[in-house]
Amino acid sequence: MATKQLNVKEEENPTILFGSDYQGDYRYESFNNLVTALKDKIKPNLFVMCGDYQVSKQEYYSLSEAGILELSNIFYRNFNNIPLLFVQGNHDYRDTYGLATTGLYQSNKYNIYVLNNEDYPNNQGELDNSEKIVENCAEELEIQLQKLVDEKDKRPIFIAAHVPLHYSNRSNGDDNKYAKYIIDVLNDYGNKLDIVYLYGHNHSGKYDDYIGGSINYIENGSTMLEGGSNQEIKIDFTYMNAGYVGYSNNTVSDNSTNQTSMSSITINSNSLSIQRYTREGNYYFSPITIKLNNI
Repeated sequence: MATKQLNVKEEENPTILFGSDYQGDYRYESFNNLVTALKDKIKPNLFVMCGDYQVSKQEYYSLSEAGILELSNIFYRNFNNIPLLFVQGNHDYRDTYGLATTGLYQSNKYNIYVLNNEDYPNNQGELDNSEKIVENCAEELEIQLQKLVDEKDKRPIFIAAHVPLHYSNRSNGDDNKYAKYIIDVLNDYGNKLDIVYLYGHNHSGKYDDYIGGSINYIENGSTMLEGGSNQEIKIDFTYMNAGYVGYSNNTVSDNSTNQTSMSSITINSNSLSIQRYTREGNYYFSPITIKLNNI
């Protein structure tokens, strides 16, 4: 699998902006409010969307291209000439114009690994041959991570996926039934590379309330419930959702967890700085700082 170079401006401390799931009846207003709230706060180097651009629930799968165009127009009105990277979600046909291919993308300061839905799919419990699909995906990911280790690559790597790794009761707990294959690879390389896994898909709701709702974060070295098995495991990488830009669907009463949001990650010389943005502005009073251990 060929490595691709990102056409980004080379900066000393670049900031990547992340979001996911441009969906819902109020998606345009929601995303426009988010972008407007942060356009004077940050200057992103790249914008990564973690899947699902379908603009009509009645036209399942068919209008992802329209969603990508709509989202791009909003973004470019506020941030000129910033590259966009679109991950495939479960509502996006694989040949939708504008989608990135699965694999490694590089700049001089960071690596992005795109993990499309066709390679790490949702609804794994019902999909024929899904275990083999996920196993193959994990093997290819391992090849790419080992290559970075062999090359003594010290840049942080962001895994931009659609489907999460933690347990949820979506599809009776089988939505990511074989997440273990991906988790095992990331844990194997977490002490050799600085890895951040970002996902979308769940829109919070009853699926993610127990880990923080629509804005969640699990730090490297903590535990989480493994997708499929529902067993508590330690993770050796950073884990967080990208932020839902169309709608979130919480069932808890705490309104602070029922937010549409985007995430930013700034790459510093020896750390990462993570901030979340809602239409009210900064979500965290101070950014979360992650020390880079493999510089």
